[in-house]
Amino acid sequence: MKKHFFLPLLFPFAAAAQQAPAIVQGVYNKTKAVAVSLYEVKDGEREEFAKTKLSAGNHFAFQLPAAKTGFYYLGNDPQRGGFRIYLSPGAKLNLLVTDSGYQVNNASAESKLLLEWETLRAPLRAMSRGMFNDNPQYRRMADTGTYRSFFPMLEAMLPKAEAFKKKISSPNKSFNELLRFTVDADMQSMAVMFLLQPRTIHPQKTEYPAYYQNISKSGILNTTRIYALGEGQDFISSFTTFKMLQATQMPEREKIFDFTLEQVTNDTLKGDLVARRLVRANSFEEVLTNVDKYGQFLKTERQLAMKEEAMEKLVKYQKGAPGYNFDLADINNKKVSLKSLAGKIVVVDVWATWCGPCKAEIPHLKTLTEEMKGKDVVFVSISTDKEADKEKWKQFVAEKELDGVQLYDPSGKSVISYYKIPGIPRFMVFDKAGNIVSVDAPRPSTPDLKKLIEQYL
Repeated sequence: MKKHFFLPLLFPFAAAAQQAPAIVQGVYNKTKAVAVSLYEVKDGEREEFAKTKLSAGNHFAFQLPAAKTGFYYLGNDPQRGGFRIYLSPGAKLNLLVTDSGYQVNNASAESKLLLEWETLRAPLRAMSRGMFNDNPQYRRMADTGTYRSFFPMLEAMLPKAEAFKKKISSPNKSFNELLRFTVDADMQSMAVMFLLQPRTIHPQKTEYPAYYQNISKSGILNTTRIYALGEGQDFISSFTTFKMLQATQMPEREKIFDFTLEQVTNDTLKGDLVARRLVRANSFEEVLTNVDKYGQFLKTERQLAMKEEAMEKLVKYQKGAPGYNFDLADINNKKVSLKSLAGKIVVVDVWATWCGPCKAEIPHLKTLTEEMKGKDVVFVSISTDKEADKEKWKQFVAEKELDGVQLYDPSGKSVISYYKIPGIPRFMVFDKAGNIVSVDAPRPSTPDLKKLIEQYL
């Protein structure tokens, strides 16, 4: 549950608390902003602590009766910008925030050093994740930059980062250690994130600066120190993807996740990767399979909660559960529902005319349909083309002489929404009673779909 504390009203119980409350206030002059949120860091992720609307003059204020010592984040959209601040019990920050950055009035030694680092890394940060940059000063550079401009900037930044680490010398030794670690983590994260973003051109491995070899050998994920950063979980995932890109040979598809786990030496961080995998699962059976194989890594309260969330979310999609009774118009505008197909195995293909992989499956689906003629199987193709492309869908069906039952679900509002399908094509199989066999079935281009259907005939 989110806790909301606002100034200038200070609650009586805060004054009576054992430790002095932390106060964050100031002016938030970012374009179009009408509210601002304060995020705390939990296990390497940002979690909204409080949110307030901006008052006259774009003023804001937060009070934290029991502030934890460490990084917090302030922003109106944490994915597009936002920035770090450092708080501890009794801290008082007064900020002026603009589109190009922020200033701290009467700053502590910790806040001055953190601001200096955030300012120093701002251009590289903007370029590494252009789509998430909200600083107009670096907007064009982030939009048009390629590795030919980013790599020299990265290499120029490396000695500056090392020089900055040497000057970190506040009276707070624990903060000094945290900021030195943060500089290393930020540099690695910015370098890696650049490679993983969509670009017009991509470098060959031979063109990578030598620094990327240092990242590959980095022990930054040997411990859970990355939990101190709100970008920690993103870095864990991006680091393992980067390691896969660096591999001389891609692992086989069924071994990719095992390869991913091998890139992280800390078992608690392995548990984070497993928990995220469970949340992304498409079926209850997939969750159970992964828990059985990797469940030993799930130890923290957060990881176990994610497992329970995944299981609860997908229980309605498990094998044997009633299938969603879609009720959609066919190519002749006649309604067809899952219940109306009772007595037959129902194979559903969720697709769209704009989807290249979907169209690549059509010849295989036609072959499978022909092989199953005369058996209690019906093939249902559900188009998710948008409303404006309905005629295009009809024309495509006619030109390609598509078999089976052709249904139309504009933009996937029915089936995709219910099954939370992240991408197409998606094949699903239901038994003769309309119960789920699989909501993430094999594709017709593999022999596995035919084998699955034959099990239920």
